Amino acid sequence: MPSAIVLLSTASGTEKSVLNHLRAHEGIQEAYMVQSAFDIIVTVKAETFEKLTSIISKIKLYALNPLSIVTMLIVEGSVTG
Repeated sequence: MPSAIVLLSTASGTEKSVLNHLRAHEGIQEAYMVQSAFDIIVTVKAETFEKLTSIISKIKLYALNPLSIVTMLIVEGSVTG
């Protein structure tokens, strides 16, 4: 199942409202406030890669215009050893 991790920076003071807004949307598996260069970390899963990219593109709207977004696609089984 395609999945990704999305890191978001938000305007100061909007973290909780953005977090609650994100959690209400389909495809968002988990969302947490974090203390780092980013404010929120989100995990996204979908049945197909096309649905995953659609959800990720909508995160900008869900997150109420974030300051920055970094998306990391999860590649399962790529590490051996």
